[in-house]
Amino acid sequence: MTKSRRLSGVLLTAAALAPAPQAFGQAFEVASVRKAQSERFAISPYGGNQFSINSATLTLLISVAFGLNDTDLIGGPSWRDSERYDVVAKAEDGVALTFEVLQPRLQRLLAERFKLVTHREPRRVPGYALVVARDGPKLKPADATASTMAAVLPGGVRAPSAPMGSLAAILTRVVGRPVVDETGVSGNYRFDLDFAVDTVASTDRPSVFTALQEQLGLRLDSKQVQVEKLIIDAAERPSEN
Repeated sequence: MTKSRRLSGVLLTAAALAPAPQAFGQAFEVASVRKAQSERFAISPYGGNQFSINSATLTLLISVAFGLNDTDLIGGPSWRDSERYDVVAKAEDGVALTFEVLQPRLQRLLAERFKLVTHREPRRVPGYALVVARDGPKLKPADATASTMAAVLPGGVRAPSAPMGSLAAILTRVVGRPVVDETGVSGNYRFDLDFAVDTVASTDRPSVFTALQEQLGLRLDSKQVQVEKLIIDAAERPSEN
């Protein structure tokens, strides 16, 4: 995950729109949630026995726990983007907190400490479809041992090993609108993409739209897309440990 700052139309029933019961997995063995001691942001690598994140807003904590961009969160208290917290949590011995293992535990922590209650709703919004350009893809297969950590840099994306769905999620952050993968391309690839700092071409670098076609043989087509939003029904400030 970067510092990292994740459907067609459907008919929604009342049951689909109602807050769904939340099911949580294993709890952390030990966890601490405190008001941030400084404004310096830091997050531990995934895969260790302990997870820590410093100076994180509730918005960021929810985004990590549910694997969503912060733009996919709706509602919640007025302080969710301003008040910051330090979280340190440890799993039982022998458990590696990969992103997939961490998520349900962090969701449970937020429910217990922040009294977080959420439900999901699909909504149609303006976005982009990631598709293969006319001349075909220009992709480099990832090495089997390559890292799956990706980085979104000013004017670039570096992802040593990622599937198309992950590239679409990264591009969502770059272009500021949801991007869905419609390439039909499977497998993991190395993505090294260089573009102008914003979406408009500069004198020395192309826009991200042009860069995608020239460097990867892919294209972003503007369209209405359906995305899943996480609705925050309730949240409270946590009590000090």
